[in-house]
Amino acid sequence: MTIGNDDSIDAAMARERGNSLFDTRNRFVLSFGYELPKMLASPMFERLLIGGWKINGIFQAQSGNPFTAVNSATTAQSLTFRPNMTCNPNSYANRGVGATGTTFFNTSCFSLPALGAKVNNSQSGNEPRGALLGPGFNTTDASIFKIFRVTETQHADIRFEVFNVFNEAHFAQPGLTYGASTFGRITSTVGNDSRVVQIAFKYGF
Repeated sequence: MTIGNDDSIDAAMARERGNSLFDTRNRFVLSFGYELPKMLASPMFERLLIGGWKINGIFQAQSGNPFTAVNSATTAQSLTFRPNMTCNPNSYANRGVGATGTTFFNTSCFSLPALGAKVNNSQSGNEPRGALLGPGFNTTDASIFKIFRVTETQHADIRFEVFNVFNEAHFAQPGLTYGASTFGRITSTVGNDSRVVQIAFKYGF
């Protein structure tokens, strides 16, 4: 962007049009619940051991959020500092996570702005805002519980809950700085999403 040059300002503003960083294009949530028969005609031991348990669960899956690669070496006067983008970096069959040499998007789609045969760090690249798409995630939570009637006014509740049943990771966004050793690589997760198991007992009266 050149100060005083309306054409370059308009071009820079046009590249600011894109998906928001919190855009989640696809999201699916499925919840379910089932209560086992109370088996009132069965012997007491079977009723207590098997009958009346309630099973609940929720499954969530969503696509990733957009983000933008940046060029930390630029000296351009621009709204943002970006490299050039020469192809669709999201169309990448060799996506990987964590391992050295593997990237989540096609890093070869990016290059530094050039003036002739030389790198031109005084110019911001043509990458649009939010052109990259980060990793999605899915998770499953489930619980099983039962209410044991002791008297008409008293009851004992037992609950067994598992969060993130299959211990699936929620990966953070890949490295976004062009030229850095971590560019395009996913090296961390979001928060602490490892499996959590808990058992609860409650007595009401």
